[in-house]
Formats: sequence, C-alpha cells, structure tokens
Amino acid sequence: MERIAQCLSPVHIGTGKALEPFDYLVDDQRYIRVHLDAVLERMTPEQADRLAAWVSERADRIVNLEGKKREADKRQVNERLVSIRREMQLLNVPGVDAALKEALRKDTALARYHGERGFDRNLQVREQAKDADETPLIPGSSIKGALRTALAFVALEEMAADERRELEQSLKRVVSEADAAKQRRHNGKVRRLQESIGQEIEQAVFRCGKNKKDIHSDLMRAVSVSDTYHAQAELIVPQIYTFVEQRARDGSSRLDAQAPLIVESHAPGNTFGLRLRIDGSLLRVAHRGRRRDEWINLEQRVRRAFGPEVGRLLPDASDTQLDRAVVARIETATRRFAKAVVAAEQRWEEKHAHGSTNALRDFYEKLDGLIEKGLVPLRLGWGSHFTDTTLLLVLKEDAGWRSILEQCFRVFDIGVPPGRLGGVNRIIDLNDFPRSRRLVADGKKRPVAPLGWIALVPTAEELPGSLVDKGRLLVRSQEVQPRQERANSVSADPAGEEAKRVKGRIGDLGGKGDVSKMPEIVKQIAQLSAPAARYECAQRLKQWLMRGGKKSLWKEKKHATTAWRQQLNSLLEQKQE
Repeated sequence: MERIAQCLSPVHIGTGKALEPFDYLVDDQRYIRVHLDAVLERMTPEQADRLAAWVSERADRIVNLEGKKREADKRQVNERLVSIRREMQLLNVPGVDAALKEALRKDTALARYHGERGFDRNLQVREQAKDADETPLIPGSSIKGALRTALAFVALEEMAADERRELEQSLKRVVSEADAAKQRRHNGKVRRLQESIGQEIEQAVFRCGKNKKDIHSDLMRAVSVSDTYHAQAELIVPQIYTFVEQRARDGSSRLDAQAPLIVESHAPGNTFGLRLRIDGSLLRVAHRGRRRDEWINLEQRVRRAFGPEVGRLLPDASDTQLDRAVVARIETATRRFAKAVVAAEQRWEEKHAHGSTNALRDFYEKLDGLIEKGLVPLRLGWGSHFTDTTLLLVLKEDAGWRSILEQCFRVFDIGVPPGRLGGVNRIIDLNDFPRSRRLVADGKKRPVAPLGWIALVPTAEELPGSLVDKGRLLVRSQEVQPRQERANSVSADPAGEEAKRVKGRIGDLGGKGDVSKMPEIVKQIAQLSAPAARYECAQRLKQWLMRGGKKSLWKEKKHATTAWRQQLNSLLEQKQE
C-alpha cells in the first residue's frame, strides 16, 4: 500500500555521529559537508601531516575537557569547548593555501553534500540519516515506532474498567519490586524493572505469547513500513535550543534559550514515498494456532491493538478487507494520538507564552485544523518529547494509572537532571511535565518551529504543504557576510591568532596541578603585541587563579613572590587601551 510522507516541520533522524567544525564549511547561506579524503588527496604529504597534527591537538583538548565535566563547573567547561570548536574550521588549518580554500567552496568533488545554513557559530553538528546517495531519509522503523505508540494510546483509552484494573495490578507489582530494589541499591535490577513497565503494556496490547519478551507473538509483526524512497529532499542545518521558563524575583517570567545544538535535518516540505504493508495471513495463522495454545488471548489482543472491526473480520473476511480495516484503525489511532499531543503542546505554549511563541501557536493551530479535516500526522525522531514517545497523556487520565505513574517518576528518577538525586518526597506535576521544549530558533533565539512532524497521505493531491516558513529557519546572507568577513580578517591577523591560542591554553587549565604551567603562560601573555589582548588574557588567567575563593591559588602566599606572579601583576596594572 503506497503512501506519500511529507515533512510539516524540520525532522532529524540521527545516525549517532557528531560532526566537528573541520568536517564542514559554511559559505554564505550554504552548509558544505567536506569530503576529507578528497581534500587530503589535494594536499602535499607535509600539508596532510600538519592537518592531522592540528586536528589531533584540538581533539585531545576536547577529550580532556569532556572528562572534566563531572569534576568542574559544567558551564565553564562548555564555554571552553565552544572556544576550541570555533578554532577548528578547516580554513584555519596551517597549510590550506588560497587555491585549496577556493576549491573547498566551489569544487563539488571536495563536498559530500550541501545544505542550507541556519546557525551562526561553529559547534558540533548531529548528522542526519541518509541513503547511499547522501539523500536524507526517514527509516521505516522510526515511522513504525510512532504508529505503535499511537495504537497503544488508543488501546489504553478504550480499555474497559476491569481490563484497566488488571493492567494496574501488573504495573503496581513491578513498581513495588523496583522500589524495594532501589532501597537495597540494586541499580541494575531497578533498570531492568523500569524496562518491564513497558513490557507489561506491550503484553497487554500487542503480545499473545506466554513470555512477555517473545517478539514472535507480537501482533505488530503484521505491519511493516519501508524506508522512504523517491525523495524530493533538501537538507537544512538549523539551530536548536532547549527553552525553559525562568522566573524573576519580581514575579515576571520569560522563556530562556539554553544548551544550543545544531542538527542536520529534513527541510519542511520534503516529500518521500513509502510502503505500508499489512500481512493479514500472519493474523490468520495466529487465529488458527490459538486453539493449540500457541497464541493466547488472541481475540482480546487483536481487538485492543487493531480495533473491534478487525476482530470481527478476522475469521472470515478476505485479505483485502482485513488489510483495509487495519489501515483504517492505524490512521484513526494516529489522528487521535496526534490530536492529544497537539492539545498538550498548545497548553504549554499558552502557559509559557511571553510574546515570543506566536510562531508555535500558528503551527499548532494549522495542524489542529488539518487533523480535523482527516490528515494523518506523526511525530518522530530527535526533538520529539516525552509526551510524543510515551503513553503519559493517557496514563495520567485514569486515577489508578496516574497513582502508579507518580510512583514511577519517583522510583525511576524521571524528570531528575543527570547527576542529581531525586528525593523521596519529590513531586512532579504530571499536568506540567515536561516543562522544557527543544525547538528550532531564529538568530535572536526565538522559537520558530517544533521538530519531528510529518504527514502520511495516499496521493500527492492531498499533500498539505509545509506549516513552517523555511526562510525563518535559515541565516540570511546579509546576516552571515559580516561575520564571514570578520572571521577572514581574524584568520589573516597573526596577532589575533596568537591571542586566541593563549586564551585556549587558559581555557584548558584544570586543577591546582596546572600551576606548573603558569610561567610559560604568563610569558606568552607578555609577548602578545596588542595591549588590549595582553590585558584581557591576564584578566582571564587571574579569574582562573581566583577560583575557590579564600582557598584559591591567587590567595596562596607561596605564589605571591614568584616571578610569574609578579609579572602577571605588572600586566594587570597596565591600562587597557
């Protein structure tokens, strides 16, 4: 059964690989993924060695800093990482001459692929899944996972009271066991029991085997979804921020943009073909095998997973009738789940609106109207939220399930940031969870679009079109050019490059053991030709020495009379011109 998928917003399906700034270039509005092997072939052996040494030295600094995140101030470490990555542009590498720089911008043989740029500073970029021709795709597994969540959502919504209580007892038993294991600090067992929560729901909706982990008895084996093909797909590289509400002392609040990330993603409006196949014969084999106890509770599970109509048709209807009934249930479930998610996103936008979320409001108003007209939307990939990938929206509506859900949040520390511990009496407001959102932002850090929404339609005539103005997701050429000119002028200024390297060394400093590096660093600061740079670097080094307050290196008397400390004091006394 052929379907056409269209991206309603940017969609990122990651490969798990993070690209460093030397893996790509930016040229005006273009994002160019560099073909490093082809670049190395254009270099002399000496130039290639310099490139390898240059990359290795900075990569080692990054690895070293990443290891300090737990023992040092995370914000300061992140700032140092950003500083290093700003240096890691391929055009800054010693040995990349003017001819090669020009070729990197113009020669397609040196580029794996191109995209449109939506970010204004060089950071890591999360790579998008692509096919063998470097065309962005959406894996069928991502689409099927989203369909499965939607079917489970509707199955739980329609459960009868006695069935709800049966599932409640199963979930309660697992959570109680996990709570006891947590008290005994059996963390491995707690993690396994957390997975069991999902398995209990899977067993109640989709699985007909005696073993809850037996995938061979899973009814969703009757549904298969291909990877997307025949793509008309553009790549964009927008900037993503985590938006969190911050309250001031005067009671006012605003959305604060935190933790910037850059991702390769599908552009809104990208279209693909895909195949949705229903294997009615598997359901028929299961129906016959139920009499031999090969499949248990089959009629009940089919009714829950695919609806009463499929349960009624299963014994006698033709394969075509059965397939159409399953597809109709999938589309209905998808619309109902999307409707619930849209309502939750609209509530978040209304509660946290501070004059900057109008673009989100417009998007969800349009999407809600299209659902009312019969559109089948799905949300998938990175950037979708807890409400999109779990059954939170249905579980919190039943009193018994909600009580267990609250216990799950406490026992499994859901909603607790990494590195922190949740308290016994910690209470999460399920109606206001999650409180943050990852959203595409414009150059002024304003949210302009959500991530992950696609639509499935039978024919091209029914395509809804993008719900997002792609231009708002990109950096305009007039905004980019001054930055590019400034970058070129800095890279051409040896004094500026030297000051940048000194700042990098200061940024890489770790614990008190690094005090042995002071004589060399202070000497490098004194040798800077620009007075302003000398003063700024001296101030930075002093700030590092002052960490720890009264117990800081700056306060230790044994350093006060050293030559490097006296030289640093002299540099600090000089006025910045």
